[in-house]
Amino acid sequence: MKSDGKKYVQLVFHDHGPGISADIVDRICDPFFSNKPLGEGTGLGLSISHAIIKDHGGSLYFDSVEGKYAKIIINLPVALEE
Repeated sequence: MKSDGKKYVQLVFHDHGPGISADIVDRICDPFFSNKPLGEGTGLGLSISHAIIKDHGGSLYFDSVEGKYAKIIINLPVALEE
């Protein structure tokens, strides 16, 4: 994949589960956000993942239809040998 003249590797994770609710999709990478029951998880997993991807010049996107599927798309720049 090419974007802005740079080469990227794209990873796509796709499932046919419950999807991500439209009312939370914009917040799921916020630190400490979780829709799990109280006491289960910290709400840091996607926040930390997003920060690592961004620090490496990449991007993280979500495409989902509630009740049908969720797709997580990660784009990471290719390191070119010099």
